[in-house]
Amino acid sequence: MSEPKGSFSPKTLFGLLPENDVWVRPYFNMYRKELLQALVLGVAMFAFAALLMFTSGYLISRCAERLDGGIFVVLTPVAFVQVFGLGKPILRYIERLVSHDWVFRMTSDLRLRLYGALESQAMKLKSTHRLGDFLGLIAEDIGHLQNLYLRTIFPIVIGWVLLLVVALFFGIFDLLFGLAILVVLLIVAVILPMLSVQFNAARIECEKARKNELYANLTDNLLGSTDWVFAGRGKDYIEQAKQESEVRHKQAAALNSYYRKNDLASMALLTLGAVIVFVWAGHHFGGSGLPRADWIAAFVLGFFPLIEAFMP
Repeated sequence: MSEPKGSFSPKTLFGLLPENDVWVRPYFNMYRKELLQALVLGVAMFAFAALLMFTSGYLISRCAERLDGGIFVVLTPVAFVQVFGLGKPILRYIERLVSHDWVFRMTSDLRLRLYGALESQAMKLKSTHRLGDFLGLIAEDIGHLQNLYLRTIFPIVIGWVLLLVVALFFGIFDLLFGLAILVVLLIVAVILPMLSVQFNAARIECEKARKNELYANLTDNLLGSTDWVFAGRGKDYIEQAKQESEVRHKQAAALNSYYRKNDLASMALLTLGAVIVFVWAGHHFGGSGLPRADWIAAFVLGFFPLIEAFMP
């Protein structure tokens, strides 16, 4: 496996990624196949989950009715339930295997290159950065890249693909109904994440700066612990550490409070989407003639697994 070429630059890693970044962007091309496989498997897994609940809802409601054709009427839905029920965990396992494999390979290679770069320029960087800066870089920043892909990019892209698929699927039955679902899912999958970035950017930068400062103070205080002891200021050191921890906990509490409100808004919108599906299905399949409760239950239950796709 060839590694991306380029030399270490403190500006690249300690600041924002420049346009000619050679540390992160090249891995998108290097692992393009694995990335595409992970996204396809993720979409397929949620599709199987929705189809499992769809066929289960139909099967349960159909069995509650009088089966004029005998037990053979439900053999096909039973077969689909078995296929989707077995396929969902298998697809989830393979998706996690593929996505984690390429992310861990990428971050492992990044760490090796980072260690090599730091070693070759140790004396030069020592004059411009503190030891805590490197500790925060190695312990935090590389680890955050894993979460960036696994908990942010993957769920967002999968959610956007499912959004289009679901809207098109419902639009086939009723254009106005499909547009209503599209609006609800757009708010959950696009508008709310954009608002989160807008409102929390400053908070997240402040928390990152505070955490980096904690790493720097930790290393400085540990290396200078004998000075604290000889000066008789051990209690001052403990008090300082408590104050820094309290400030960081307050920042984290503010972020968590916003995330809880954001999750509540997302759940309210997704619940509204489920209600819209229920009202439409009840009108479409139970409005005239013989009510078909089996299809009503199928559409409503089939919508609920999508909540798992859009909430992250």
